[in-house]
Amino acid sequence: MKVLVVGAGAVGGYFGTRLFESGVDVTFLVRKNKQLLINGNGIKVQSIHGSVNFLPKTITANYPPEDYDVILVSTKSYHLDSAVEDIKRFVGKNTVIIPLLNGISHLDILLNAFPNNNVMGGLCFIESTINEENIIVQTSPSHDLVFGELSGETSDRVKYIKKVFSNTKASIRTSDSI
Repeated sequence: MKVLVVGAGAVGGYFGTRLFESGVDVTFLVRKNKQLLINGNGIKVQSIHGSVNFLPKTITANYPPEDYDVILVSTKSYHLDSAVEDIKRFVGKNTVIIPLLNGISHLDILLNAFPNNNVMGGLCFIESTINEENIIVQTSPSHDLVFGELSGETSDRVKYIKKVFSNTKASIRTSDSI
């Protein structure tokens, strides 16, 4: 499974790192300056659940089109419109988009941009930040990612994503009332 994480901050960087650590093929879609920083220093996570330092694959919005199986959107809400434009070239017919943003207003934006059943519901519970040394610091027992079909059904794709994501050090689970 190929996963594209949009944003490599305290949320996307953390969950993308945990997926990578478990063997999932993860790429981060980032802005050019962030790409240069990551390519020079890697992503570092300092967590009570185990620390990690690695050099991930990164791309920017002008990268050649390629379909991903799952896209985790973890930008700030004020960057969502540009993120939607950036990911269009990476969304195929069967791509699943899982947002990890505050609130629910982003769902209308995503459903309007991707009306072909690509969007699932998603949320996370995590206390994480990026410190002055550009290290993702995660300090609480909670590091949960929850996702599911907006219809509430437990589809085959939900089951498959759950299976692939199940070996992480983070708590990743599904919901029938996302």
